Amino acid sequence: LTILECPDTDEIAAGATLSVDLASGKIKDLGTGKTFTATAIPPFMRELVAAGGLMAWMGKRLGTGASA
Repeated sequence: LTILECPDTDEIAAGATLSVDLASGKIKDLGTGKTFTATAIPPFMRELVAAGGLMAWMGKRLGTGASA
């Protein structure tokens, strides 16, 4: 579960469809076209997410292929 910190989200309606770019921190409301800026996710954390989580990342780093 990736968490983004973005102070300007009051204009996003419940149930809105969003596009999120973790590298840049850009959040776009696809319904309204409005763009919001969150704190970007550091490269290390993006690597963990891409690997499938901490256990999968550790398995790859240790060469065991272990996953959660």
